[in-house]
Amino acid sequence: MSKPFFIWTMRRTGGTSLMSLLTQISEYHGIQHEPFNADRQLGKFIKDFRKGEDKADIKDGLEEVFKKQPLIKHCYEIFGIEFNNLLVEAINPYGYQHIFLMRKDDISRIMSLYLAMQTSVWGADQKKAQYQKILSGEISLKPFDIDAMLKHYEWSSFITSKIQELLKEKGIEYKIVYFDDIYTGEREERIEKLYNLFDYLEFDDSVKVKYKDLIEEKIFNNSQDSISVLKYIPNYEDAKNIFSESKKIVKKK
Repeated sequence: MSKPFFIWTMRRTGGTSLMSLLTQISEYHGIQHEPFNADRQLGKFIKDFRKGEDKADIKDGLEEVFKKQPLIKHCYEIFGIEFNNLLVEAINPYGYQHIFLMRKDDISRIMSLYLAMQTSVWGADQKKAQYQKILSGEISLKPFDIDAMLKHYEWSSFITSKIQELLKEKGIEYKIVYFDDIYTGEREERIEKLYNLFDYLEFDDSVKVKYKDLIEEKIFNNSQDSISVLKYIPNYEDAKNIFSESKKIVKKK
């Protein structure tokens, strides 16, 4: 039997494709992607939290969810520290493997995020029609809000460290998986990283053959290709340079 898993991630990190792959392989059941978002399946918990409902009651409700060991992908950067801490507390007793899906190239993640927010292209279904309109000039893109992007980077770095610190305090192990290792680079190296993740989740070796076509679809043929339209952002090059320099300063703090 493999282990149930909880993916801690951020938007534009390849989480939907990876979650879809792992869920189909696992013996455990998946539920809606990012289910704790306010408009989704388990959104009642964040709504109750924001209304100031008793946190002990919220934690008890979360434990009832985790007792059933559903597979969950959670974009933690859109939630506060306290709610994420409640998730850690509630999930702790139920045998989950924790995965942090991150990007080494966080500049690209944030640019992809702000592009998606502007174009409403969050998946392959929306990409073809919208991107064609951008490439043809039918849709003009607006400049990036660089200050907002920098604040997002600082917040993402801060909350990532806080969640990881809490997991360490509780003696909960986690595995960091990088988008860059799974979705970019040489094929053999990418496969090796993916299989390392399979081992961490204690998947049987047979899944490598059984799900070969699904791996091909989700990992090797599922790019959003946002780079093709980023150059149509009027201040794209300026944003890239300013953000890169400012990121160095943030890291020194």
